[in-house]
Amino acid sequence: MALDSLIRKGVKIIDKQTKSVQSTILHKQWVDQDGFGNPVYDPPEGIRRKAILDDRYQLKTMSDGQTIAIGATLLFLEYIPPQGSDKRSVEPLDPKDVIVLPDGSENSIIKVFGLEDPEKNRPFALEVWLGAK
Repeated sequence: MALDSLIRKGVKIIDKQTKSVQSTILHKQWVDQDGFGNPVYDPPEGIRRKAILDDRYQLKTMSDGQTIAIGATLLFLEYIPPQGSDKRSVEPLDPKDVIVLPDGSENSIIKVFGLEDPEKNRPFALEVWLGAK
């Protein structure tokens, strides 16, 4: 059995075993800005997604050695499809997207990690660092 197949199965097991403790977050996918420079999201009300939430304040070190404050970390175990707007710089989670945590706080995306699944041409899972408020 190939390593990618083992990782895929492992992510499915983790998702199933953690479903009861996963948080529901709101993902507002940025697509453009209006004539006044305000962000436009599609759909405007956002999309509810499940993720493992670690909302502890942490200091993380970036690859360039810079230390940054992280307000929360999310682990998305289910596939997030790309939004498809040609104005987005990164898919499926763009830094201009907004994440709303269960407590109602809106957080910006600092960094997105995902080990690429070569068979499906998408990440096995996504880890997302959110900015501190």
